[in-house]
Amino acid sequence: LLSSIMEEQILHTLAKEQIKRLAKFGGAHHEDVVKWLSDVEEVFTRAQLQPSNKLLAVQSYLIDSAEKWFRYNKSIILDW
Repeated sequence: LLSSIMEEQILHTLAKEQIKRLAKFGGAHHEDVVKWLSDVEEVFTRAQLQPSNKLLAVQSYLIDSAEKWFRYNKSIILDW
């Protein structure tokens, strides 16, 4: 049981570190939004984030036109 708890804590710590290292997304033509969202979802799933927390967390990784788009549309974006 103790090793299981320790393993879970280690995985959670690793997932948090991966969240910190996620690439920013600005919405430029050369950026692949589908790949970026896939990468973000994979990390968030490993971190076991709830959908409401995913929506809050992802805002930190939006820059430039993507950030402006999100701010303009966030009242209609209800969940992840």
